[in-house]
Amino acid sequence: MALRSAIQYNPDLDGFELEDSSTGDKKAIKMDIIKHILGEDLFEAHMQFVLSLNTVAKWDKPTMILTMVISLFASDRPGLHNKEHISRAEEHYSFLLQAFLRSKYTLHEARSIYPKLLMKITDVRTYAEQAKNTINNQNVNSSQLDPLLRELLIDGNRND
Repeated sequence: MALRSAIQYNPDLDGFELEDSSTGDKKAIKMDIIKHILGEDLFEAHMQFVLSLNTVAKWDKPTMILTMVISLFASDRPGLHNKEHISRAEEHYSFLLQAFLRSKYTLHEARSIYPKLLMKITDVRTYAEQAKNTINNQNVNSSQLDPLLRELLIDGNRND
């Protein structure tokens, strides 16, 4: 949830801009809805993460997308069957992110940004587990949520 929502956060709207997969229409989800579902503490932690990732990534969507892909190919997740293959994919996308950063920024800036982005991947695991537990403990009925809000808050929390 956190990486995906960081990419979809739009500071001009003060909300998350999602695209409806069936219509292609963009829809904004306001902060008060998310705050109500997550609760004050988790919402604040979520927004702190969203803003800090965007700051580290310099509000650059391709940088955040590459970071999310690296996170998806994390080879240290439990229950993986072909860790070696996944590890190679993770390494490939890590090199791609480094090359992208070097093409966009000075070498010094790229070397500074890259490890900070990797730390954000580590941070997101802790946060995602916290969010998943909070949502599950609140017994949120996902069938009553708008499909885009469900995507942001619930489906994005799955670790599978």
